[in-house]
Amino acid sequence: MDIKLKLFHNLRKLAFPGSREFLFDYPLPEGAKVSDLLERLNIPPELSILIFLNGEAATIERVLNEGDLVSLMLPAGGG
Repeated sequence: MDIKLKLFHNLRKLAFPGSREFLFDYPLPEGAKVSDLLERLNIPPELSILIFLNGEAATIERVLNEGDLVSLMLPAGGG
């Protein structure tokens, strides 16, 4: 199956070094979860990220479906 993957901030640099794009078509096996996607993208499990699935907050245990839009970003910092 294919999903749409939107990466923000340094996650794009981590997953696709050298790419200037931020929206990708990304193939995954049927039944894949967000956690499987993060593993394939080499995003460390200890890294705190925000996950949105089709515009709604999601957890790493959500099962993905054909055509889903997954957006990943780092939390904003401030002080």
